[in-house]
Amino acid sequence: MILVGNLRYDKAHMGISVGIVKDGGVLFLNSGNTKKNGDWITKHTIFEIGSITKTFTATILADLELQGLISLDDPLGKYLGFPVAFGGTDIKLIDVATHTSGIQRDLSNRPDFDTILESLRTTKLVTKPGEVFAYSNLGFAVLGYVIEKVTGSTYENVVREYILDKIGMANTVVFLTEKQEALRAVPHSKNGEAVSPRITSGSWIAVGYLKSTAYDMTKYIMANLGQASKTNNQLQRAISLAQRRHRTANDSGGRTYNMGLAWTYGRSIHGTNNPILFQDGVTPGYVSSLVLSHHLNAGIIVLSNHYRESGETGIVNPFELAILLLNVIRDNQ
Repeated sequence: MILVGNLRYDKAHMGISVGIVKDGGVLFLNSGNTKKNGDWITKHTIFEIGSITKTFTATILADLELQGLISLDDPLGKYLGFPVAFGGTDIKLIDVATHTSGIQRDLSNRPDFDTILESLRTTKLVTKPGEVFAYSNLGFAVLGYVIEKVTGSTYENVVREYILDKIGMANTVVFLTEKQEALRAVPHSKNGEAVSPRITSGSWIAVGYLKSTAYDMTKYIMANLGQASKTNNQLQRAISLAQRRHRTANDSGGRTYNMGLAWTYGRSIHGTNNPILFQDGVTPGYVSSLVLSHHLNAGIIVLSNHYRESGETGIVNPFELAILLLNVIRDNQ
């Protein structure tokens, strides 16, 4: 069953597209425009999904583990050609995938991989791998490099072969065709001004450069809830491995994180033994949130083409909206 609805959203904040999956049914809520005086937002409007891309990267990594092409316990240095360690403890792939590697958060201007390698050679880690949670975009760029090295293909080709084509995500891409460009929601700053979309290539794509639609992302939600077709058994196994709780660690402030591969286990909204899984995305001019509840057999994707800074009021917070919608589902079961 597919329903299309409307969501009230201040037009000054441009647009928002929401996909809701519950027990295999799908509901789409859309409001606003692709740009000022532009087309209406629909379930087929294309947005950047930012760091939600990391969950795709993690699923590919899990698939490579299941194929025996890598081990999550492999030292990162095996693929870089030099050791990356702290106090004699090597960083493992699983440390990177759970944001517990000690690798710094980012590099300015997202440089080429030779510069990344030089940074990893010379940077001294400040925490022992596997012990402290510290979110790292740079770490996932390195995982993108590992994926390309192991498969002998580009990240764009691998994500299409391993995930997108298997579940019919035709409008989830790195680089837009001319036809897809016409469907793009123009990114906007917090002041409502259009900003230029980002351009990147190479391993940084694995960090947060996929673009998608609410329609496509509901297919991804279904797969992540175990509802992909029986012909995609390998994908389901990889998704299960990526979602498994692999690491529990505190950040430098003492907050505890329970991590899958890329996925974060969040607070429970329906019983202490039934946490949500989530990943948010923020890029210049876009914000997004993907939240799953296996307990409710439900998932929410929220996509917007208006940047929202932390603490800014009067603008929809995608994660908070997703949680609100899951609470509505819970209350109406």
